[in-house]
Amino acid sequence: MLDEAWALEDEAGEHSIRPRGLVRISAPLSFGAAYLSATLPSLLQTNPEITLDFQLNDRKVDLIGEGFDLALRIATLEDSSLLARRLATVRILLVGAPSYFERFGRPSRPTDLSSHCALAYTGAAMKRVWRFAHPTLGVEEVEPPVRIWSDNVDMLNPALVAGQDVALQPKFMIWPELKSKELEIAMPKWSVPTLGLYLLTPPSFRRPLRVQMVIDHLVRALTGAPWEGN
Repeated sequence: MLDEAWALEDEAGEHSIRPRGLVRISAPLSFGAAYLSATLPSLLQTNPEITLDFQLNDRKVDLIGEGFDLALRIATLEDSSLLARRLATVRILLVGAPSYFERFGRPSRPTDLSSHCALAYTGAAMKRVWRFAHPTLGVEEVEPPVRIWSDNVDMLNPALVAGQDVALQPKFMIWPELKSKELEIAMPKWSVPTLGLYLLTPPSFRRPLRVQMVIDHLVRALTGAPWEGN
């Protein structure tokens, strides 16, 4: 109730002036560094009195308990009391370097991956068992041997490009390497479940103008998976 009262006081004051004050944002580390940072110059230029506090990590934060105004999450969103807006679809792709496939062959179906080594993200929904679906062949699961585990997907890319193993990576992390042909998609007709990019806010009928301005900016900048057009 006290937080709501402060928000209403801020709202009343900010309607007569430009939005100002602190906005606390939680976002995934790799996505934040790759995409949020690029949106900041225009946001700061149009809102010179707003201060941003970004907490970039892959931890699922408690927005209300930890005092965040909003969060971006890449996930299959669970039911919660938070207000959620889906901004984009995040495709997860099985990729490897051409040099890797030349040495070890190209898997044609998921069960082939049992003879390949993998690099894996510890925060993924599918950690040890990878589940793939095919439009006519159905579903297959496989548990590939993993040589590197990491809680950050950025760490896996150099090894992938160098021809070490295969990995399931979000497209927003690898589209430059796909475009340059440093990485290739394996088994393109087999897919894993897609994720969503969501903007989450605490449940509230009203929010400070400074927070709404940041939300509106991020919605414009990130809606529609901007990396899909590259």
